[in-house]
Amino acid sequence: MPKNDKMIGLSLSLCVSQIARGEVKEKDVEKIIAATDAPNLAIFEEVLASYCETYWHDYPEKAREIAMRFWNNGKIDQPRTRGEDCHYIGAGKWMDHEQNTFHYVDGKRQYSGEKLRAW
Repeated sequence: MPKNDKMIGLSLSLCVSQIARGEVKEKDVEKIIAATDAPNLAIFEEVLASYCETYWHDYPEKAREIAMRFWNNGKIDQPRTRGEDCHYIGAGKWMDHEQNTFHYVDGKRQYSGEKLRAW
């Protein structure tokens, strides 16, 4: 898949879950824009430990390994660590590479456009 066809995830927990379950190929994901606020590895690992007990309880090690690969490769973007608003994923948790524009819905930051994927 050419780089411009890669997807961007909008939820660390949900997107890593889909990758771990084989619903999305890791190689098809450019990055994940997470709503987390983990400015360093120690805090990120605390987030992952929590997610392993909740969102990823059926496949904790696999999901943690996936999340760490994204972290280690600089593929986790966390706008909150830069003081930016957290985005809203009500319209979908994946977007195509070209779609990278925010708008606000009910005061929540959301990506705009028709390219969001709700699955």
